[in-house]
Amino acid sequence: MRWIKTMFFIVLLLASWIASLQLLAYVSTYRLHLAPDTSYPGMHPRTDAQEHASSFVRNWQRFDSYWYLSITNHGYFYQDKIQSSIVFFPLYPILMSLASPLTHGDPAMAGIILSIVFSLLSCVLLYRLAVFEYDESTAWRSVALLLMFPTAFFLISIYTESLFLFLSLLTFFLARKKQWWLAGLTGLFLTATRFAGLAIILPLLWEYMRQSKYHWKALVAPKILSMTLIPIGIFLFMLFLQGSFGDPFLFLKGQESWQRNYELSRTSITHTFDAYIQEFETVENPLDASPLATRYIDVGFTVVFLISVILAWFFIPKPYALFATFMLLIPLLSGRLQSMPRYMLGAFPLFLLYGKLSKHPAIFSILSILFTLFLSLFAIMFVGSYWVA
Repeated sequence: MRWIKTMFFIVLLLASWIASLQLLAYVSTYRLHLAPDTSYPGMHPRTDAQEHASSFVRNWQRFDSYWYLSITNHGYFYQDKIQSSIVFFPLYPILMSLASPLTHGDPAMAGIILSIVFSLLSCVLLYRLAVFEYDESTAWRSVALLLMFPTAFFLISIYTESLFLFLSLLTFFLARKKQWWLAGLTGLFLTATRFAGLAIILPLLWEYMRQSKYHWKALVAPKILSMTLIPIGIFLFMLFLQGSFGDPFLFLKGQESWQRNYELSRTSITHTFDAYIQEFETVENPLDASPLATRYIDVGFTVVFLISVILAWFFIPKPYALFATFMLLIPLLSGRLQSMPRYMLGAFPLFLLYGKLSKHPAIFSILSILFTLFLSLFAIMFVGSYWVA
């Protein structure tokens, strides 16, 4: 009975949140007439949205959404030196294709429904994990702050955020329950969702050794082989690329057209910040530089992400902190800070951290106000086809 009551309140919370976002979307569409966004060249959303999609569906399909719809409808394509769908991993569009018959062949509606379902499951898992690690009050604060996070609207958009969050939470939850083979299987699906899924391997290994009290015999136990399942998701995608395009690493090569280059070096991180600093210094009149505000958002959230990761090493279990660290390093190593506010959303340990640190009502109030203000602003911008993350 207690669990049913908890589920009821989580569903009610999520439904209220979705209704509030939809109200913001309505205001953005019918009351605000925003000028075209010029933050990034070539970032205007494509106009091939589903003609018969409902207003709710149209509100939450922007930018990358059209790439996933293109993959679902037409499959992958690659062309050298232009942005291609090859950089988007396959699990989400596969699920959209499988769910499309349930929505009368409308992949956009299928994507929105899938995102909402995975968002609900993510809230449930975050609550369960927080209760497992801390207590119920911390769990409720963690879930609330997740939904109030400035880019949380991506959880109901046609993006992989909800699926990635769900699978990473499920993988850690199964690991904490010592169901290692199931954790390895969900980790496989995670790496088939996004390249960043690889970030979970070493944190899970740390959790495995911690549960084994760091005894050397754990290294030769059969269940440690469950970790080898995780990268299979990427290997399967690479096999597909080899068979279809003749290059298993095409998803990395294709990143160059998106101004990303994974050099895996310390200098790539410093070069990233240097490029932003030089760009700020060369702007003569900030009022005439529309991309500048977007760059400030990128840098600002990167700094917040970094501070949060540092705090995580002091306040939450180390395997979680390590996962959050990798979730920060992977985009940093790409040479671009673009989309950092969205990447923070996938680092679920941060919400365990925020839930724990906001035990004092004043801290929770401050975070709630800041998160909600930026969530409202970013949601209105996103629906208005403004680039956010």
